[in-house]
Amino acid sequence: SKGVTPLMRASAGGHVEAVRVLVQQEGGGVDGVRATDAQGWGAVRWSVERGQPGPLLVLLKALPEAEAVVMGRRALLRSAELGLVACVRAVVEGVAWGRSLLQARDE
Repeated sequence: SKGVTPLMRASAGGHVEAVRVLVQQEGGGVDGVRATDAQGWGAVRWSVERGQPGPLLVLLKALPEAEAVVMGRRALLRSAELGLVACVRAVVEGVAWGRSLLQARDE
């Protein structure tokens, strides 16, 4: 597993609290969320591929909005393709455009 970081492993394993701690640590943060392994997968992709909505939500909320939108779109498409309803929900809750969709639906 070349280039797989602790953040990626925690995300893939569904370890929400570990993901929170790693995102808050110096060297984790946004750069840690952006990092990719040898396959080109980052922590967001790992959390989707393993069906882990908790870490996905934490990761998307850690990113600046513009990046969260881009990563969120990719995660949303892949989650929908895999039929991962909880991950779809996490993307919708984790990205502002998704939250605005929810608010419009509720009005």
